[in-house]
Formats: sequence, structure tokens, C-alpha cells
Amino acid sequence: MGRVYRALDESTGQDVALKVLSLDASKYSRRFMREAKVMSELNHPNIVGYVDYGETDRGAPFIVMEWVSGEDLRQRMNRKKLELGEALAIIANVGGALAFAHRRGVIHRDLKPSNLMMVEGDIERIKLLDFGIARWRGPGAEKMTRTGISIGTPGYMAPEQSRGEKEIDGRADIYA
Repeated sequence: MGRVYRALDESTGQDVALKVLSLDASKYSRRFMREAKVMSELNHPNIVGYVDYGETDRGAPFIVMEWVSGEDLRQRMNRKKLELGEALAIIANVGGALAFAHRRGVIHRDLKPSNLMMVEGDIERIKLLDFGIARWRGPGAEKMTRTGISIGTPGYMAPEQSRGEKEIDGRADIYA
């Protein structure tokens, strides 16, 4: 839905990730801005940090997040097999991030290795990324996916999610 660029936050002097909507803004800006709202509610050490959101001079929505250097879990697994201790650390850290999000009414719905970034390659410092298709049940939240529509990455979707069922919950993330 968006392209991510490394940018400099001029007010802090720190590198940030700038995600700019790359699809038709008339169709996708509401979902994109909802992603920013969801992220602003999720302050957790294993979830990428939200900084700000807005629009470019040309009207393209953007989200500013903390810059995370490292490799994603997909890249890591392609390069080297995970040891048992590493897998358990990932489960503990990502599980904690998901539990935090679920308590706040957020279901990620696209949990997969490429959405898990290891800060500087450190499995203990893994971060959950990309809340673009998350379901949120917070104050003022609106449903954005029609019942019967399947959304997510097929190989990681829970059966109820792949069938496009109306009610999915945190168990779909756990399944993934």
C-alpha cells in the first residue's frame, strides 16, 4: 500500500522511516490514515514506534515511524536456520507485542516473517511492522473490510480469516 523511505527528522536529527501511500489516495487514504491512528495507540518495545502522520505537498498521505536497521525474519531464515532458543525468543517477544495490541483492540491480520524486523540483527530486539490491514476496535473505529472478503497473506492466514468471516480475533494472529 505504501513505499518506505529512510528520511531525516529535521526536528530531532534522527533517521526515521517515511511510509508514503503509493496507491490511489481517493481509494486508500482512509485505510492508510487509520494505520497511523492504530500505530499511535501501540507504544510497545516490540512494535515499530509511531512518530507522526500527514500529507505531502501533492496530497499523498504519509506515516513517520522509527527507523529500524537490521533484517527481517524472512531474510534471516533464508540465510540461516533458527536455533531453538532463537525461536523461543521470537515467540516470547512477538507474543508480548501481540498481547499488547490485542488488549487495545488491534488484530494485525498480516503477521508473517517479512513483517518482523530484528533490530541490528538481534532476535531479542524484534519489532512488529506494517499495520496496514489491521482490524481495530478502538474509539471511533470503522470497519473497512467487507464480510466475505479475504485480506492478508494466504500462507499465514487462519482458516476463518481466509474464508472472510465477519468476526476474527487475536487467535488469527496467533495462528499466523
